[in-house]
Amino acid sequence: MFTGSLALPRKESSKFASKICCNILDSVTQKTTILVVGTQDSSKLAGYDKSSKHRKAEGLIEKGKQIKIMSEKDFIIMCNDEDNDLNFQIHNTDSKENVLKKIKTTQPEKQSLSIEINLTKGIAEKVEEVFDQFSTEEKKIFFEASKKQQEFIDSIKDCSHEEKITLGNDFHEKLEKIKSSYEEYEIESYVDDDIEILFIIQSEIDELTDLTFDLMKNKIAINEYYEYIDGSIDIIDSELEEGEIPKNVKKYAKLIFKELDKTKDEITTLSNKDS
Repeated sequence: MFTGSLALPRKESSKFASKICCNILDSVTQKTTILVVGTQDSSKLAGYDKSSKHRKAEGLIEKGKQIKIMSEKDFIIMCNDEDNDLNFQIHNTDSKENVLKKIKTTQPEKQSLSIEINLTKGIAEKVEEVFDQFSTEEKKIFFEASKKQQEFIDSIKDCSHEEKITLGNDFHEKLEKIKSSYEEYEIESYVDDDIEILFIIQSEIDELTDLTFDLMKNKIAINEYYEYIDGSIDIIDSELEEGEIPKNVKKYAKLIFKELDKTKDEITTLSNKDS
């Protein structure tokens, strides 16, 4: 099982794992024996310092399950030790540190700004450098939109445990609709084409599923849940802008947007019910 951002595309890492007779799983289960942990984005972890998959694996370990948690570097070493002919290596060894994070914000007129932060240069330093390139008006637009979005998220009132359970069950129905569309849009035929967005979508759906269980157990507030869904939409949407994406995959992604947006609307409705 993999979690976090890997230096190599997950599909490529999975191929190497398969060559040393590993079965790749979509989620951490009782059958999991190895969890490879890549770079974890704290903004997506709902206040935790580890992903839900990482936390679940640690929970199973505490219950006596034999699961080895390793870094991507240790995973590479393990693969090469198992099969010397693999010569598994990452040529661009600093690629994880060179990840470009896109922060998008939209003003009322639907014009948008995009900021790229190069993590190798230090977040504060790079943010300052990028902001210096903005006009006064652009800076104002960015800060006002960011403030407005955060104020909206903070304003979402928490709901009852029963309402969270209802919302969680409704989300699982949406997941079933997404899964049924997988065949409708012939997505399986694109998996072997190493289309990165498909792995990102699967990762986001997995994380949202785990987060939904946390919601139904009343472990997280409803505004945290909303913020994560909103972030997943942004992540998938930004990937749609990269390279050539088959039309069927785009349709599949747009269906996901539609279902996630419905859940956001339901949360907003819940929050306003007593207003």
